[in-house]
Amino acid sequence: MTRALTQIIVCSVLMLPAIARAQFEKLPMKAPASQAPVPRLETLQKLPMARPTPMPAPRAKDSQAKAKLRARWQKMPESRRRALRARMQRFKALPPGERAKLKARWTRFRSLPAQKRKKIRKNFNTFQALPAGEQATLRKNFKRFASMSDAGRQQVRTLFDRLTAMPPSERARFLGNLERYRTLTPGQRQRLINAFLRKQRKR
Repeated sequence: MTRALTQIIVCSVLMLPAIARAQFEKLPMKAPASQAPVPRLETLQKLPMARPTPMPAPRAKDSQAKAKLRARWQKMPESRRRALRARMQRFKALPPGERAKLKARWTRFRSLPAQKRKKIRKNFNTFQALPAGEQATLRKNFKRFASMSDAGRQQVRTLFDRLTAMPPSERARFLGNLERYRTLTPGQRQRLINAFLRKQRKR
């Protein structure tokens, strides 16, 4: 390799960065997205703007109901609050189907007249005050009542209303006789019923 050729090669290598820079600067360049021209304010003002959906205003009736419920809660004894919290936990632990049934019963209860609701609350409180054994017996009897015909249930309701209307001493005597009746054999029960019916016919 001659000296002249060697000098040409060295000069070419040394000039490559400058040539490359010059060629690169001639290429058409696009501004990156971050440096894209910002649209004018007039253009933005012409774009259709979606109006925000207004939030529905709380109904006055709902607000009053919540305020009354909050006031009742504040006046409750702590023992009552604990009982209600425990009930709510049990309700949340129920399967969805059971929760739906309870909600339907509560809706029916709220649709009853005030006097009827008061009576149901009184009976419920009486039931809650009973020993666990008596509560279990009443639940069993209620299931039997639910399986009766309409006529049978109406007869039981009539007898129950008569029982609750009795004076305490008379009601205690009646319940004592009923307890003795349960201890009788089927034959003894039938004889007692026949004697009662004969007595009623003579009146």
